[in-house]
Amino acid sequence: MKRKILYIIMSLIILSTFILTSCGNLSIGAGNFNFKKVHIHLGSIDRCLTIEKWYDNEGMGIEVKTKECGSLFLSEGTYILIEDKCPICDKIGK
Repeated sequence: MKRKILYIIMSLIILSTFILTSCGNLSIGAGNFNFKKVHIHLGSIDRCLTIEKWYDNEGMGIEVKTKECGSLFLSEGTYILIEDKCPICDKIGK
């Protein structure tokens, strides 16, 4: 009986681990959100940064951890999430 309960608990732990694991670099949630770069435009700053992790803040913006600048909060309208090549930087040769 104790083994049966142990197996059930272990199964629940393994199942919950798979449910909370996400695709791509968005930390928790459903869907495939694999972005490698974020292009930011903040006044005089206009450049691409390499994403390590990012979190969506439900319409307020995103929190992003980058290799170059560490952690940033970017409000809506100040960033573009990019999968491969930046349409802005690659076009003007930055």
